[in-house]
Amino acid sequence: MQAIASLRRGEPIQGFINAMLLRSLKQAGYAEVDKGHFGLAMQGYAHFTSPIRRYADLIIHRLLKLALKGKLSERERTRWDKYLKHAAAEISARERATNNAMYEVSAAKLAEYMEGHLGESFDGIVVNIMNFGVFINLVDPPCDGLVPIDTLGPKVKIDEGRELKYGKQTIRLGDAVRVQLTRVDRERGLIDLALI
Repeated sequence: MQAIASLRRGEPIQGFINAMLLRSLKQAGYAEVDKGHFGLAMQGYAHFTSPIRRYADLIIHRLLKLALKGKLSERERTRWDKYLKHAAAEISARERATNNAMYEVSAAKLAEYMEGHLGESFDGIVVNIMNFGVFINLVDPPCDGLVPIDTLGPKVKIDEGRELKYGKQTIRLGDAVRVQLTRVDRERGLIDLALI
């Protein structure tokens, strides 16, 4: 994956390539059994954060201390096995909720910033095509916006996730486009664009 990610390093399309690579991966999560680490290609793996300690770190610390002191008996292992399944699911759910909250705050702050640039034009890359619009990743400033489908005219044909045809134009994933900022919704963190 590193080889693919570095193919177009320093070019505007690099962000698109990185986003597509990340989208292709299964979302990481905590588990009660060691499944290794796909990205690091490691069979045995335990996640530690530093200097901030997360609850998962504390669990690993406790288990390591018990094992090093020779106190991880069969009874203790059974007790931990029951607990770890629940804890892993809960920690993963909390991490997803935290990431969602961070995304929402980031989107709202970007929208607030972009509000001062209404009417301006930007270069971008097509990163997703949906039945309701085309998502564009702006090169500078680096943020995402949507070209609503109803702004493209009456004759729009969509091959969702791949390409969109309107009039005599065809837009595909990864295409470089020029857009104009048309609307900002600060509270919802939404940025609307128009193709130019």
